[in-house]
Amino acid sequence: MRPILVEHCVSCHGPEKVKSGLRLDSGEAVYTGGSRGPAVVAGKPEESLLYQAVAHIGNLEMPPKYALEPDAVESIRAWIAAGAAWPDFDPASMVPKDKHAEAAAQHWAFQPVGIPAPPAVEGDWCRNDVDRFVLARMEPEGLHPAPTADKETLLRRVTIDLIGLPPTPEERAAFLADDAPEAYDRVVERLLASPQYGERWARHWLDLVRYTDSFDSRASTVTDPAEIWRYRDWVVQSLNNDLPYDQFLRYQVAGDLISAADGGFNRDGLVATGVLAIGNWPQGDADKEKMVCDIVDDQIDLVTRGFLGLTLSCARCHDHKFEPFTTEDYYGLAGIFFSSSILPGPGAKTEGSPILHLPLASPEEMAARAARDQRLAELRGQRDTLLAEDRAAFARRDVSRAPEYLLAALGITKAQRALDPAAVRKWEEWLGQRPGVLGRLERDTNGIPGLHARRGSQDMPSAVLNLTGKEQHYATITQPPDTIIVHPSPDKPALVAWQSPVAAQVSARAQLLDVDPTCGNGIVCRILAGEEVLAEGVLENGAMAIFEFTEPRAVKPGERLVLSVDPRGDYSCDSTSVEWFITSDSGATWDFRSEVLGQFLDAGPWRDHAGNEEVWSLADPNEAPAAPGLRDELRPLLAAADRDAAVSAFAAGLRERLGNAAVRDELTGERGPFWLDAPPLEEGAPRAAVEAELRDLEEHPMPALDLAVGIQEGAVPNTGYQGFNDVRVHKRGDYNNLGEVVPRRMPAVLASASAQPITEGSGRRELAEWIAGADNPLTARVMVNRIWLHHFGAGLVRTPGDFGTRGEAPTHPELLDYLARAFMDSGWSIKAVHRLMVLSAAYRQDSEGNPESIARDPENRLYARMNRQRAEAEVLRDSLLAVSKQLDLEAGGPAFADINRPRRTLYLKTNRSDRTTFATLFDAADPTAIVPKRVEATVAPQALFLMNHPFVQSVADALAASVAGHADSVEEQVRELYRRLYARDAEPHEIEQAEAYLAAAPPDTALPTYCQALLCANEFVFVD
Repeated sequence: MRPILVEHCVSCHGPEKVKSGLRLDSGEAVYTGGSRGPAVVAGKPEESLLYQAVAHIGNLEMPPKYALEPDAVESIRAWIAAGAAWPDFDPASMVPKDKHAEAAAQHWAFQPVGIPAPPAVEGDWCRNDVDRFVLARMEPEGLHPAPTADKETLLRRVTIDLIGLPPTPEERAAFLADDAPEAYDRVVERLLASPQYGERWARHWLDLVRYTDSFDSRASTVTDPAEIWRYRDWVVQSLNNDLPYDQFLRYQVAGDLISAADGGFNRDGLVATGVLAIGNWPQGDADKEKMVCDIVDDQIDLVTRGFLGLTLSCARCHDHKFEPFTTEDYYGLAGIFFSSSILPGPGAKTEGSPILHLPLASPEEMAARAARDQRLAELRGQRDTLLAEDRAAFARRDVSRAPEYLLAALGITKAQRALDPAAVRKWEEWLGQRPGVLGRLERDTNGIPGLHARRGSQDMPSAVLNLTGKEQHYATITQPPDTIIVHPSPDKPALVAWQSPVAAQVSARAQLLDVDPTCGNGIVCRILAGEEVLAEGVLENGAMAIFEFTEPRAVKPGERLVLSVDPRGDYSCDSTSVEWFITSDSGATWDFRSEVLGQFLDAGPWRDHAGNEEVWSLADPNEAPAAPGLRDELRPLLAAADRDAAVSAFAAGLRERLGNAAVRDELTGERGPFWLDAPPLEEGAPRAAVEAELRDLEEHPMPALDLAVGIQEGAVPNTGYQGFNDVRVHKRGDYNNLGEVVPRRMPAVLASASAQPITEGSGRRELAEWIAGADNPLTARVMVNRIWLHHFGAGLVRTPGDFGTRGEAPTHPELLDYLARAFMDSGWSIKAVHRLMVLSAAYRQDSEGNPESIARDPENRLYARMNRQRAEAEVLRDSLLAVSKQLDLEAGGPAFADINRPRRTLYLKTNRSDRTTFATLFDAADPTAIVPKRVEATVAPQALFLMNHPFVQSVADALAASVAGHADSVEEQVRELYRRLYARDAEPHEIEQAEAYLAAAPPDTALPTYCQALLCANEFVFVD
């Protein structure tokens, strides 16, 4: 038998390739089978899939390209009929699935949390019940606790543990001076009350939930979770407020379905569900149906492995091989998430899928906004109708005075009767006597020195130049340094014009960036030559795009190309950074930004790089475009030596020409000088009331809607699912190979017998209640184990992401249950768990231990000493900033990308498409994965970073300047450095070494290089 299988079957069903999940190279594999079930049924060839396939019985024919010889087929039939014996394998040894599930269900982690009594132990070492459990495990092994750490070591340890920053010299001095027995307890309470506590422990949680600020640096805000920082800030605030952990979990699974404490809209709840929207799933997948399945799989993995320490996602394709979870369990949960949506739709194939950006507003507020928007639309429509009527009426009334307006606009004569000032200005613009540019300069706009704006005859359009040398944040705009941004008006574009100084063949390329990604709906970009559109496209909100025409076009001297940035909808958030390049066939290039940057404060139009005048301008679209007619006749007269006489003669003849319909139409039409933007408004006129109400609404706008990334009820639209769904099993994980429908439910082995079927909504509320329920055997155990892990360096269960049968058993099972029970009894207070752990004698041990305990328990599984731990990437960078007195403790808000910005590293932008960051170098969590415990690698580039990176060098310079200003003598400077960096006094020999080095080194660099050496030391990077 074996030669037949090896020759004909194993190439596709062996160690190199496993088609349909079936291997035929071992007895266990043959009896286990693949996706279709066992390959053989001993003694029953006709019921065995292997025989059916080779005998071509039914639809299954193997091998696929030829038929076996009849003798080979008969050999297989006879072998199965005789019992299908396999050397060294007994089929009876295989445990039936139901028995396997029954055995797995007896696993310790699936049993109810016990109520263990603290063991009785002798001696006075114990400070609380935690120590009694720890000591009771040590004593039978002949181990003894390590001595208590000294006060300086303990202060540095607990401070970094709880807030992620080193203690200050002042905090150290206060603690050393406090001899009261409760001195350490007071330190713990101060740290737990610190706002920095939430920032420190939020990072541990964010590791677990695969937090990222961006999926891809190239993504638009439509497809990127631009508002996910709100979720990060909610985690921080929840931890600082000690939000009960069960509520913390409920909000993340179903916060959008839970009312706020006052019964109203639950803003925090909706923000919390953002965790379900930032999974690692293939946005640009051409197979959008599979993409939706992958999203659901990620969400199941988060709530089971992330919150419960279970690898239930393994049951996506088949019954779990080691845990008591079936594919039915998986798809019971899957139905809950198939009935929820983080997408407004799947998006186009191969393109990034949009994600939901949900308004943080109650239904009542959204209805009020909609009603207000509808009223605005009505008023604008009425205003436009009345305005058109008034414009036409004014033009008909005053057109007879055209000669007077002509002469007044040119300053030749004054009219005998008063003329309308607005009409005179319009005549000036029409005649080209007023510059058609954004001419009004506004310095230090928004109160920011170095930020300057230009505006035209109306407030909008406008342009803003950032000459501050750094990124500026104002309103909802983030403007990079040395950039010019333009902002359209409600109904007119912002125009950047290039007037050719040469006759040439040219092409043009515009690169636009939306610098206001938090709101708005993008712009329409056009490159125009007169009325001809040379390039056109849409810039999505928050995105960058290039618009260009590459086919050379002939231009004459004085001919204009215009870059038009048009509002796409609501203009209010459309702020666009402009880079625009014109290239001629001779190779000459005009660069708008670099050429205008230094001239912006001078009135435009501006010169080009070659000194040609009036090449660049920010054009005022309120200027009417040139049209043939009277102006063509007037143009040579305006340039004549005897202009006034020539124009006066023209004006004298104009009165009689007003009877010509074409002349009247030119003067009174929409582009004529009598068509006013705001014609005179008589008191009591219908337009007055409309404009008054409209002005009041526009001058008092509702605040911009805050948006959040999150989830909502109902299936993803346009995916084949509608509303709420029980789904079919996907055999082998294939959505095209469907089995039986599974009602939405919790995993059978863990669900309460009284659990009710889900009949309304998605089922996320019921899922949240089950996860956060006190009778769930995993929730409290998993969380207290993770808290213990971060305090002690290793968990009581050393596989913190796997509490299943393949995970490690707890080293202290009674202690684990004691902590879990105490956690629940405290009202799910995370801070209460911290107190239990960090106030224990076990936590206060030194990290040296003794030779005997190290020899007997090298992995320190019994905690007879403290584990020395390396500072994580965030703690390292934050400590660098803290000891150099640069750390900015501003909390919250959008992430920043510049490592040199002195805010906490929690707010440094995480981007899944960029794995070359400082955080990655120092083993930060992979933002694509659920990370309950970080890996720790020591590699040469880490040392090179600390020795050579400009950021660290700048920290060393700042540290040196700070200590130099603190003390005059070298000895005092060194003492200050040791207190800041290591929370201890410098030893005499360390002071001597420092004095010797500083005396010999170059004076300009001595102290900074000495500071950097101390920053590179293990004592700064590690926590004892």
